[in-house]
Amino acid sequence: MIKVLGQRSGDKAWATISYGWETPEFYRGWAGTDLMDIEDLCRPTLDLLNPQSPHAEFFLSLFEEIIQDKTYVERLQRHYAMFRKPAKRR
Repeated sequence: MIKVLGQRSGDKAWATISYGWETPEFYRGWAGTDLMDIEDLCRPTLDLLNPQSPHAEFFLSLFEEIIQDKTYVERLQRHYAMFRKPAKRR
């Protein structure tokens, strides 16, 4: 999930974008069903479970441009992996 926030927006998001970079086969195995539109999981979409501002479509199109930069996508993937990794106990 990518939350688009402004300097003065507080905790209110301008847009919440779901972004999956895995293959359709990965998501079919993950979802365990063919009932959902797997292709929607393989690209950025506005998250249906979160409220969106009137500007959300603009931010989605901007994000679609930004992820053309492979270095940026790799950084998102690294950060995702870092947060998924269990924390070590002291």
